[in-house]
Amino acid sequence: MIPKPVPLNMKRPVMPTSGESRCTVGLLTWNAGNETLGMLQSLLTQTEEPFDLIWIDNASGNGTPQRLRQAFPDLPEPFINKKNMGFCHGHNQAMRACRTPYYLALNQDVLLAPDYIEKLCDWMDENEDLAMTSGLIMSVARDGPHAGGMGTPAEIASAGLVFPRVRFPFDLGHGQTAADGIFRQRRLIPGVNGAAMMLRLSGCRQVSVPRDEILADSFFAYHEEVDLAMRLARGGFLCGMEGSTQALHSGFSSGGIHQPDIMAHYLSNHWLLTLRHDSWGCILRELPWILLGEIRFWIPSYLKHPLAFFGALRQLYDRFSGARKFYHMLENRLGITTRARLNSMRNQARKCLRKSGTTPHRHDPA
Repeated sequence: MIPKPVPLNMKRPVMPTSGESRCTVGLLTWNAGNETLGMLQSLLTQTEEPFDLIWIDNASGNGTPQRLRQAFPDLPEPFINKKNMGFCHGHNQAMRACRTPYYLALNQDVLLAPDYIEKLCDWMDENEDLAMTSGLIMSVARDGPHAGGMGTPAEIASAGLVFPRVRFPFDLGHGQTAADGIFRQRRLIPGVNGAAMMLRLSGCRQVSVPRDEILADSFFAYHEEVDLAMRLARGGFLCGMEGSTQALHSGFSSGGIHQPDIMAHYLSNHWLLTLRHDSWGCILRELPWILLGEIRFWIPSYLKHPLAFFGALRQLYDRFSGARKFYHMLENRLGITTRARLNSMRNQARKCLRKSGTTPHRHDPA
């Protein structure tokens, strides 16, 4: 049984505290390294207080729970899975126990600016249609700081995530500096990078089948934020980027992408996105764009990771019928008029790419 959320007063790292929390931070760990110490330290500096914390460990084999609790004795006891259940299932476990309106799905190698949680909560309080938000996701050099402070360099890793008709995800603003300008503003965009995304749980549950599976369990990891953004668009909800705050993502330990079985999820999930959201008629009409995306963006990954590619084909075979079943169940819930909203989201993605000012960066962990 998952422990109850623990409220934290991050001005004084002693638990528990009194007060009404707006947000729950979902801490999901798996074989965490030293960068997770920096992530926890960045939580201690948050201006939002109190907020709740739920900790799930995905069967770490390197003593992660013991090491983190030794460094931060006030951390609650984690719920430890018997095996690595993946990013999606782990956060779904935490969200089922969540008692706050907002949930921050946090990667274990992310450092948050002190006002990160507060600013995202404030914006979601102001706009009840906003169901997915993020601050600017910044990049860190391989020889940069790993455990403490936002540090440098200050290059954008993602100022929003788009998934246009070619069915390939792109990070907006990648490689640009976070100077004053469009990326420093609040913007409504098709989706956000999942490294530090905040969710309005009531809205997410409305577009989830079943309602307590907000992130697709079958995805394990990768493209789950795209799938959720597409569902939210179909349900009439909004996604936004709060450019006045930021998170630093090292990308050093987020999911074991170099393992062929996990890389297979990255490859197969992009096929499943189309199967979960498009009618056969739409797939036929969009086939030229789909094939263009396969040739230009996906085939290089297949060639680079042949074992993962064949694993992805097996996953596609196993999950094909489930994806189509999901499509029909969601359409029955939301109605066929949501197809127009999905088309609008793809058109918005194309416009965002044109306005991004640089060659779009492939959201590709390979």
